[in-house]
Amino acid sequence: AGGDSLAAVELLQRVERALGARTRVSVLLEAPTPRQFTAALGLARLGADDGRDAAIVVREGAEGRTPLWLLAGAGGVLLVFAPLVEHLDPDLPVVGVEYPGTRGERLPFETVEEIAEYYIRALRAAQPEGPYRLLGYSLGGLVAVDVARRLRAEGQAVEYIGAIEAGLAG
Repeated sequence: AGGDSLAAVELLQRVERALGARTRVSVLLEAPTPRQFTAALGLARLGADDGRDAAIVVREGAEGRTPLWLLAGAGGVLLVFAPLVEHLDPDLPVVGVEYPGTRGERLPFETVEEIAEYYIRALRAAQPEGPYRLLGYSLGGLVAVDVARRLRAEGQAVEYIGAIEAGLAG
């Protein structure tokens, strides 16, 4: 249990540095799922129930700047990006999309294309027009490539596509 307590404290310190959200360890116990935890931290949700509610404002940043969109992988949550976000320009707006199914229910999608469609609905609900900057983690990296391809096919500008641990090499 000591290791778990230390990990919880470290997680909360990273969240505070990256997102400016200060909280107690007890919040992790009271809000154990990613959705409950982000709600407890007061992170804003955008959109409606048809997939567009997946967009979460991670950091407001400076008005008028193009946001960086974080795309979590299957079973992934935005907290995996916390160490990165703490090193980004504080004026850079950061918005993320969590993969549905992070609360333990059956994962709703079977293909990258289905996930990309879900993520595009989330992006377009919060930011109807480009340019877009996309960064995916794990499966989210593969999805970011497909999202960018689809957005460009719709005539939208995509300024950046990045992937972390996405297995794109080869």
